[in-house]
Amino acid sequence: MVLTKLRILFGLLTFLLIYGAISASTNLAAQGLPDDLFSEELRDRLSDDGSTDRGDERGPEIQPYVGPAPVYEASRIEDLYTKRSGERLQQFGYDVFGRGQSVILRQSGAVQDNYILGPGDEILIDLRGQENRSYKARVDRDGRVLLPKLEPVSATGRRFGDFRAEVEAAVGNAFIATQAFVSIGQIRQITVLVVGEVNRPGALTLSGLASSIDALSLAGGVRKSGSLRKIKVIRDGKDMGVDLYRVLGAAEGPIDLSLMDGDRIVVPPLGETVA
Repeated sequence: MVLTKLRILFGLLTFLLIYGAISASTNLAAQGLPDDLFSEELRDRLSDDGSTDRGDERGPEIQPYVGPAPVYEASRIEDLYTKRSGERLQQFGYDVFGRGQSVILRQSGAVQDNYILGPGDEILIDLRGQENRSYKARVDRDGRVLLPKLEPVSATGRRFGDFRAEVEAAVGNAFIATQAFVSIGQIRQITVLVVGEVNRPGALTLSGLASSIDALSLAGGVRKSGSLRKIKVIRDGKDMGVDLYRVLGAAEGPIDLSLMDGDRIVVPPLGETVA
């Protein structure tokens, strides 16, 4: 008798389990979600919530422009010229240099000869010939590069092309039938201060390859109340002018936009204008 009741109870439990499984499958089918895709969607949802790791999908290292997007409304001077001329006139160049944007910090590829060396730059030297060795050295705080069997070579503030030529000549004098191949490894970081008529003034940390335009972009761009033609880069007490109209136009000759650690970029108020 007891055995019969146990069999009946076992049968009821089995029926309930089978019924529950069938109901679950029916619910999935009613939602239009096949069983074999349920686990995949669940994994996707968990990944979207940050609960699982999809791998590193980051792009190039960048230093983003952080802060509210500037509002590009017509300035007072644009309204004035528009009323006088009867046509919609806009200040030239601010659609390019008035916007804050991200800057790609490139750390690969050959460095140009006009790159200015500074403390922290890594120098790579390969000797080939009677001497076959490789050296790594950094520009020290005194602005020199120390290499075995060579006199200290001054580096800070010099163009990389001039520094390389001096090292190659020094190796030719110190070693017999040996050539030197000089390149730059890691690029130093620099800190510059951007003040004046920009959207986000303050101190910025940049790559040693960054230019004045990169710094202005990270500072949120130049306001329409600021000048694009009389920007100053102050270095060691000396003012170096930067005219961004030369960048936009077909200017002849080189345009020096390079930066050094400790530079100050000053964007003055807008001066005289013409339409």
